[in-house]
Amino acid sequence: MTSNSSDEREELSLSKAAQYLLEEARMVLPGIQALFGFQLIAVFNASFGEKLANNEQRMHLLAIALVMIAIALVMSPAAYHRQTNPKEITEAFIRISTSLLLWSMWPLAVSICLEVYLVGRIILHNSVVAVLPAVSFGLFFGTLVCSPAPSPIPTVSPSLNLARPLTRTPKRYRTVSAPAPGR
Repeated sequence: MTSNSSDEREELSLSKAAQYLLEEARMVLPGIQALFGFQLIAVFNASFGEKLANNEQRMHLLAIALVMIAIALVMSPAAYHRQTNPKEITEAFIRISTSLLLWSMWPLAVSICLEVYLVGRIILHNSVVAVLPAVSFGLFFGTLVCSPAPSPIPTVSPSLNLARPLTRTPKRYRTVSAPAPGR
C-alpha cells in the first residue's frame, strides 16, 4: 500500500452507500428550497414589475422552473427507493440516485446564474452585469466538470473484512448478493 493518502480506498456496504447518498441529498435540499422561497417572494414584491423588464421577469420565471427541476431531481432518490424496493438497497439504486443528485446541480447552477444576472442588473444598471453570470457559471462548471474525476464507485462486499488489504476490481460496478438474514 502506498503512503499517498489519495490512493487509499474503503469498500462501503450498500446500506452505508445509500445512507451517505441520502444524507448528501438532505444537505442540498434545504438550500435549494430556501432559494426557491426567495425566488417566489421576489415576485410578490411591489418593485418586481418596476425594476425588471418583461423579458427579465420571464427570465426569473425560468430560474424558478429550473429550481423546481433541481428540487424534483434531489427528491427523486427517496421516492424511487420507496416505489421500487423499500426493504432493500441495490447497486442500481445507488447508481441511479447518484446520477439524479449530480444532474440536479445543472438546473440549479443555471438558475443561480440567471438570478445573479437579474440582481446585478438591478444594482449596477449597465452592460457589465453580463460578466457576473458568466463568472458564476464558470465557477459551477469548474466544480462540477473540471474538478478531479471521481474514482469508480467501490464494489460492495457482503462480508466486509477490513483486516485484509482492499483491492480494486477492474469492473466499475459489481452486483453482490448479500446473505439471507439469519445465516
